[in-house]
Amino acid sequence: MKDVFVKVKWRASEKLEAALKLEAEITAYSGAINLLGLYKVYALHLNSIVLMSGTDFLRRKLDTLAEQRARRRFETLTTTLANLQTQTHTVATNVEQVRDQVEEGTRVVREDIEKSSKETSQTLQRLQWNWATVSEFLKAAGTLSEVTLQT
Repeated sequence: MKDVFVKVKWRASEKLEAALKLEAEITAYSGAINLLGLYKVYALHLNSIVLMSGTDFLRRKLDTLAEQRARRRFETLTTTLANLQTQTHTVATNVEQVRDQVEEGTRVVREDIEKSSKETSQTLQRLQWNWATVSEFLKAAGTLSEVTLQT
């Protein structure tokens, strides 16, 4: 029974580690999205420099490149976040299943302990009653000394 409990505990710790890893990945992707915002600010700054230089063609080219990069990065991050949400849901479902299994396992163990405790208590009561009966009989027969009966 101890092995089952250890295995269940190990399984639950694996799910917790997966959830923590998922949280770290989400944090990293959030940071990447923030960097994307900084990249857009930088691109706008470059656009203003190009405008000052008077080369309209170069400005449009930089705008187009920055927009393409931003779109690709946004699509990648959107897909990644959707995958992370799916993984988070899967991990949460697995953790719930493990929790249910642990609760079911402990319920069965508790029931076994209660049953064994009742049976042990009843057996001890019967043993005490039988000893009292036997000791009274032996005392009446005179085969046991008073010292033996007291011990």
